Amino acid sequence: MLADNEITDTIKKYNIIFIFMFAIFKIYPKLSKIFNKYLFLSQLITKLMIQKLNLPDFEFKYQIKDNKKFIFDEIRKKYIVLTEEEWVRQNILKYFLSYLNYPKYLLGVEKSIKVFNTIKRPDIVVYSTKLEPKMIVECKKPDVVISKDTLNQAINYYIELKPSFFLLTNGLRHYCCTIVEKELLFLNEIPKFDDLQRY
Repeated sequence: MLADNEITDTIKKYNIIFIFMFAIFKIYPKLSKIFNKYLFLSQLITKLMIQKLNLPDFEFKYQIKDNKKFIFDEIRKKYIVLTEEEWVRQNILKYFLSYLNYPKYLLGVEKSIKVFNTIKRPDIVVYSTKLEPKMIVECKKPDVVISKDTLNQAINYYIELKPSFFLLTNGLRHYCCTIVEKELLFLNEIPKFDDLQRY
C-alpha cells in the first residue's frame, strides 16, 4: 500500500505529465493524431490478444489500415489481417524460427496444393533441405477444439504430400503426429529442424 504523501506525489507527477502533453499537442496538433492512432492500435491489439497462448511471448510488428488490424508475416514478408487464427499461425512460426531452428526459406505459408482434385492451402508446410514436405501444420483459433475433423483435414494433406509429421494446434494445445505402418502416433514434443531431417 502507498502512503498518503506517496499518493499525492504520484498524482502531482501525472498532472505535470498531462499538462506537458496537452501543451505539446496544442502546439503540434499532428502529434496528437499520431499519439491517438498508436494508442488506438495498442488498445485493439490488447483486446484481440487477451487469449494467452501456450507458447513463449514473442514480439511482432503491427499496423492499422482502414480500421483493420494487421500483423507482419516474416515468411510472406507482408502485413496480414490479424485474426485469431492468424495470431496462432504467427506465434507458431515464431516458435519454429526462435526455438526449433527452422530456416525461413524452408517454411511455406498457405501455399496452394491439390488434394483430391480440390485446391487447398495448408497453414504451414515445413520443407526439408531437399525441398520435400516434412511437416504439415494446421492452425485453428484458440476457442476451436482440435477434433477428428481437424485430424482428417491433416490426413488428407498427408495423403497428397506424404510429409513425415503433421501438427495440429489451436495455440493452447499442440498435437504433433506421425504415421508408422499405418498407425497414428503422437509425439511428446515438436521435433527440432535437425531431428526433422532424419525422417
